[in-house]
Amino acid sequence: MTLNPLTQQFSSQNYFEQACSRYQKQPFEDDRAKANFPILLENWSNSHSLETRRQFYRVDTFLSEEQIAEAPAVCTITAQNGHSIHVYLFRDPINQYEVDAVINPANETLLGGGGADKEIHDGAGPNLVKECAYLHGCEVGEAKITKGYDLPAKYVIHTVGPLLNENGSPNIEALETCYRSCFALCDKYHLKSIAAPCVACGFYAFPVEVSAQIVRSVIQEICGHTSVEKIVLSVPKDNEWQAYYKVFG
Repeated sequence: MTLNPLTQQFSSQNYFEQACSRYQKQPFEDDRAKANFPILLENWSNSHSLETRRQFYRVDTFLSEEQIAEAPAVCTITAQNGHSIHVYLFRDPINQYEVDAVINPANETLLGGGGADKEIHDGAGPNLVKECAYLHGCEVGEAKITKGYDLPAKYVIHTVGPLLNENGSPNIEALETCYRSCFALCDKYHLKSIAAPCVACGFYAFPVEVSAQIVRSVIQEICGHTSVEKIVLSVPKDNEWQAYYKVFG
């Protein structure tokens, strides 16, 4: 049997391509979502006032910029050139921080998943996965940036954490690369505040104690040449809080 051209084209697509096509074609929620989607990344942070953005946050509660700034920093890391990064520990969900960018521990499709990834997509609304469908996925250690849409965070920086090595050991170099890639995008878009979960410590089973040490090491490494001034570490689970407080407290 000979397939017609349309059937041949469809059958040659893999599941990921089909999913991307489906999200690209999904209708917009409303006229506001339709108007927001084509705004360029470079223009997004100035496209709406803070008062306007707050009207459309999808989360029930959020930590404002003022509330974060008023909280005591768990530590301050200062470079030789005098640049400082204030580090905060909070136990609130990752989608509730009013910062320049939030890090999303995504999978390689960037089309959404569970845990913190789901929280971020739920908070941003359907425009987020629609934009992600045009990014052609993401490799382990890479990072890609999108608008935050209806999140309190202006932008989302998606990164894919590593699975454990075949012998069960953590892939330290790959996780370091994840965080470096995220900070590089912060610098490219002149972002000053960022919220980050424990990347790869959930389903990917990266040891949270090692993760905390990696995060501190990378912050110290980039401190003297980054635009970032404030980092909120979202550690809602008891073991995350204890591990990160031990390293940063």
